[in-house]
Amino acid sequence: MRFDSIVKFYTNATSARYVPGKGYDSTVKLVGDLPANVTDVGIHRSVSDFGKITTGNKIIRTMEPVGKDWDYCLIDDDQHKYIPVTDRSPLKLTTYLVGRSQS
Repeated sequence: MRFDSIVKFYTNATSARYVPGKGYDSTVKLVGDLPANVTDVGIHRSVSDFGKITTGNKIIRTMEPVGKDWDYCLIDDDQHKYIPVTDRSPLKLTTYLVGRSQS
């Protein structure tokens, strides 16, 4: 298995601070970036797992977990944000199922 993608995990700041002239400013914080194996979820698996065809879902496999809570991730500096759907930690890898964010 090749870990040929870099996935950056971000969190939205929980406490927004007030900046005069701008209003409330919520900052985005980089939680971590990991090399990963990224694959698309196939149509047959999407139907069997979710009962419907959902496009834009991806499976991210990493050698180690992110370790912290994260709100979204970017794959190879792509503009599309992916939000977590579920995660699993079998014996050797950590697997995240993510879906494409609508925003």
